[in-house]
Amino acid sequence: MLDTPSLLLLSIALYVTVAGAAAVYVHRVRRAGVFEPISVFLLFFSVFVLPLPIRAYVTSAIEGNISEHLPSLVPFLPPAVVLATAGLVLFVAGYYSPAARRVATLIPHPDPRPDDQPVLAFLLLFAFSSLLIQALVSQLGGIIPFLLLGYGSSAETFGRGYLAVGFPWMFVASLFLLYKYSLARELRYLLVFSAVAVVNAGMMLLTGNRSLILYMTIAVLAMVDHSIRPLRLRVLIPLGAVAFLLLNAVGYFRGSDYESVSDYVAKASEFASGLRDPGEKKDTFFYTLTTGEFVVPFETLPQMIRSVGSDLRPWYGASYLRTPLYYIPSALYPERPLPLTNWYMNQFYGGGYGLNEGRAFFFMSEGYLNFGIIGALAIALAWGIGFGALWHYGKNSGNNPGSAMLYALTVAFMFRAIAGDFSSILVGLPVQNLSASVLGLVVATRARGWKWVTA
Repeated sequence: MLDTPSLLLLSIALYVTVAGAAAVYVHRVRRAGVFEPISVFLLFFSVFVLPLPIRAYVTSAIEGNISEHLPSLVPFLPPAVVLATAGLVLFVAGYYSPAARRVATLIPHPDPRPDDQPVLAFLLLFAFSSLLIQALVSQLGGIIPFLLLGYGSSAETFGRGYLAVGFPWMFVASLFLLYKYSLARELRYLLVFSAVAVVNAGMMLLTGNRSLILYMTIAVLAMVDHSIRPLRLRVLIPLGAVAFLLLNAVGYFRGSDYESVSDYVAKASEFASGLRDPGEKKDTFFYTLTTGEFVVPFETLPQMIRSVGSDLRPWYGASYLRTPLYYIPSALYPERPLPLTNWYMNQFYGGGYGLNEGRAFFFMSEGYLNFGIIGALAIALAWGIGFGALWHYGKNSGNNPGSAMLYALTVAFMFRAIAGDFSSILVGLPVQNLSASVLGLVVATRARGWKWVTA
């Protein structure tokens, strides 16, 4: 009988083989583009599934974000990887199913015209998001003191998400300048968009919010690729590699309580100088794949396989049914159930953690928590149908910049959704991004009715 390391190696090899075959089918047979939902899913699903099993096969050392429970989870990693492999197959099957095409016809498209007012939508959304941000930071004395909190600023936003939504809304507002450029092709709109993008990126760098930087980058590239100009893969691959390395460096460097913006610049320069020594911080540029964010979410799947049915009773859909409660701000509903990320911390790491402390919860883990193996596989299939519908929606939109915006914002949310529970995609995506874009589209198109495309 094979020992655990051998089973783990076989499960990793199985996943790599199946994922490789899926990639060949998707890109060679189906001719999928770089920013199609299935391409983005294959990338992020793999970087969330593989790092922890590979690390566990190589070493049992506990460091960084590696769970202290890893030794007890190792025997459950092989079935977790096999389950993820089956989930990948079901996602692809659902993505290209007739059901996905039918669902796409139920989603309306905005009706853009040359005389639309996307600039007005930008101004109104930008002003409103600025007011939300001002209300968030007013107790700290303004935006600069808030930004100088650095990574510690995240603690100020918990329980006040209805105000912190101003940051992603400001980004959504800027996309209406790309909307205008796609209609008018005037350089001035690109220049203003670039200026706003630099401001947004600067705020996120100060606060160490790499997640929003990555989200903004993917959304902009997807919108440009879909409605302005197709982007070449040979350009995107090196840019993507550089961006990945730089975001790792930002995560490694990020700190808290800067004295001033110049203090941040000085510390960043000092950090960059230290990287010239090959013996210093050798894992800075790839630590997310070894001890950082990408090793965390998948931990929850072997933990659910280990615990559900023995230490935990199945939830039988409870986590999905309570999702609408997260539309209510916790300030108005203090007894609102904890998100799964916080519940998981209390359940397996003890109590006493703040709302800004948690372990990202893999989306298939929630399916397992509710209905075991069937639940994990069913949610993968449902995701395939849903994102397949998004693909058809994008194809049916032509060069519609409004549809391209909705498409890009949803595709870019993929990595957050994979490392999140159902509320991430059902509440987080609409509240943080789609609601602002829909409001802006109503303004830009002068409240014209939306249309359905059945091509």
